[in-house]
Amino acid sequence: MTRAAATSEAAILRAIQLELGSMFDVRVLRNNVGKARDPSTGQVVQFGTPGMTDLLVLLLGGAVIWMEVKSETGKLRPDQETFRDVVQRLGHRWCVVRSAGEARNIVEHALWQEKQIRGGGAR
Repeated sequence: MTRAAATSEAAILRAIQLELGSMFDVRVLRNNVGKARDPSTGQVVQFGTPGMTDLLVLLLGGAVIWMEVKSETGKLRPDQETFRDVVQRLGHRWCVVRSAGEARNIVEHALWQEKQIRGGGAR
């Protein structure tokens, strides 16, 4: 893929939301982090947790995957690395995804793992 044809993170994010949103046993939540000016007071208000992933993916059975969406060449910021380290230290799944197909593969694998853990796999 040439630089001019590179897919933006926003486009990848939308494609992932559509792909995972079509799965019966999955719910996808969009996390927003940033600052905005309150129109009534003029004060700047911060929302979200710095470094938090773009998506929180909830799986049937209770498992969670924190997904950070990046372009083909996108890199994590230091606050995202810190958030990743905390989430992983707590035992959660955390990943960087660069396409809807990659995101679906990760979710399908996690669903398979959960089924094995809960005793629903082939014996």
